[in-house]
Amino acid sequence: MLGHLIENEMRGSLTFIERALGVCRARELYQQSSPAPLSQTRLAQLLRDDGFPVTQSGISKMESAVEWLLPHIPDVLYGGLSRLGVEKILLLRSNAEQFWHQHAADKTGLPFFGDIFALALMSFNGPPAGFSHEHLRDELTGLMSQALNIDYNTIALVTDSRNQKRQQLFGAAVPTLPDVTQQRTCQPPSEEKKPVSPTTSLRRATAPITMPLMSPPGQKSAPPTRFRGLCG
Repeated sequence: MLGHLIENEMRGSLTFIERALGVCRARELYQQSSPAPLSQTRLAQLLRDDGFPVTQSGISKMESAVEWLLPHIPDVLYGGLSRLGVEKILLLRSNAEQFWHQHAADKTGLPFFGDIFALALMSFNGPPAGFSHEHLRDELTGLMSQALNIDYNTIALVTDSRNQKRQQLFGAAVPTLPDVTQQRTCQPPSEEKKPVSPTTSLRRATAPITMPLMSPPGQKSAPPTRFRGLCG
């Protein structure tokens, strides 16, 4: 069986779920000759030794896809959903499940998260060309919002694919604040005198200039006109 798996893998004719099922079958065969349960790391080593290159993290995703996705969206998976598409669904499930357990601990009468996730998945079983990760995210977010009685937008911060990518690359951002005694306080503005600009000083220093107007002979002189300096 492993020989056929390797041959098909080399031809590139296997879908992700077919490859995953082959690895699960290989585990069963290896387990028959091992007295102790095989870890994913040990299974990856045995497969590599027999000519089937795979990593421990790859085996983890394959087994998760077989356990959590295949029962509910077989048509999508057998239709050729890629490894990247499977990984996006598994990441969505992981983040949503973590949020669920954090907010369901103090509530009673709630369904299991696995049932909520399965209900969301089953709505999208069909040809992979019509599968939409965003529609799945929206459906799962809505079901969780109803069950937990939490605002949709609050849960969407966790299930949003762009935020998932940031967390996958950099980890979840956890804001931290300094101790209350170390935090700065807002001080009222001091009543210091503002410095006087040179322009203002020049305006104050320029005195009004009085210029008398000359009247023709026999007429009274007009009252003096006051002029200010150029800066006035």
